[in-house]
Amino acid sequence: MSNRSPLEVEPVTIWVISPLNGACAENQPPLWLAYHTVYRRAIARIGVDRVKKEPGMSDDVGVDYGVIQDDYDFFLAHSNETAAQVARIRPHLVMLAHRSSPLRMLDVGCGIGAFTEALLRAADVQARRLDLTLVEPVAAHLARAARLLEPLACRVTPAGADVAALGEDRFDLILANHSLYYVPDAARTLRALLRRLAPGGRLIVALLDRTNPLARIWQAGFAAAGVPCPFNLAEDAEAILHAEGRIPVRETVHYRIAFPDDGRCTRRILRFLFGDHLSAVPDEQAQALFDAYRRGGWVTLDAAYPHVVVRASP
Repeated sequence: MSNRSPLEVEPVTIWVISPLNGACAENQPPLWLAYHTVYRRAIARIGVDRVKKEPGMSDDVGVDYGVIQDDYDFFLAHSNETAAQVARIRPHLVMLAHRSSPLRMLDVGCGIGAFTEALLRAADVQARRLDLTLVEPVAAHLARAARLLEPLACRVTPAGADVAALGEDRFDLILANHSLYYVPDAARTLRALLRRLAPGGRLIVALLDRTNPLARIWQAGFAAAGVPCPFNLAEDAEAILHAEGRIPVRETVHYRIAFPDDGRCTRRILRFLFGDHLSAVPDEQAQALFDAYRRGGWVTLDAAYPHVVVRASP
């Protein structure tokens, strides 16, 4: 039996560097290698510590990425999602950068800034043409993101944890990359983002939808624990946007997750997905959540979710 990652031997849509042995897939385009390498180097360079919840953070935010950062990194290393997302967002960024000088960009839930660095380097936006504002509830992550991204913009503004604190600033591109799952009032947050969208600008919200395998694992896991899934999904964001009179467009991101089928690896993905909620899911039932995706000694999930895109009128 081959011990090569299914990410390498059965590529879908996006080619990536193997997360396990560093070997490149045959005929892999150099840009995908660059995206993945930039992302992983950024995480290694920053050296993320486990960060507890900051004072003032809501108890309803669900998963604190500071606490599960190691498990999140494990997910990233066994997925080609980063390259797939960059491929989708890059055309928006390039178009807006040519139209606006400087491009005013707001990154909501920027984390440690590694994804945004990969995106900006892929789009090759000149630093003098980018004015970047960062929102992130974990103060240590916000500070690190600001340091990482400072060379890539003419100005980087770490704006704290609350979109409402941004005043009346307007932005050409607003990115909320997997950051709205945990906000206690998604409608309030999305309305605040819409108000800050400049004429002709783009709001891009990345969220799993209910058909995504990870979302299905969420739903089955929380059902086993006897509680409803507490996270916002893409359908929730779309309903809010429609209620605000906006017509969002879906741009689908196709990607693959593949990791060895052993208890240690499945446990790390479960911690990434459920965080502190995992203790409420019986262990046998938690491990069974991967049964539909087990084959050949690997757990392999071919997955997709939407970027929910709102285009503001000129």
